[in-house]
Amino acid sequence: MKIKVTLSAVQFRSLVDYESRSFHLDLGEGSTLGDAVRAVEEMLSAEIEPLLERGNVRIMMNNSLVDYQNEKNRVLNDGDVLIFITPISGG
Repeated sequence: MKIKVTLSAVQFRSLVDYESRSFHLDLGEGSTLGDAVRAVEEMLSAEIEPLLERGNVRIMMNNSLVDYQNEKNRVLNDGDVLIFITPISGG
């Protein structure tokens, strides 16, 4: 199965150049959101899961914000789109 990943979070700017921030991942059938995160971690040689667990980075999946802690075992489907974003804060 193939999913599209976009790394929009500022935390990734030093890890990948602009042209490489969107890519496709080939994952096995039945792969989960957590599997996709681990695949991206391997690709970047970076730990992403702690950023997700602390809320420093969030994931939009098919235009909906997901709660990684509660949905990391969510099974992905062919064509899913994951966008890693930095949450907006301030007042």
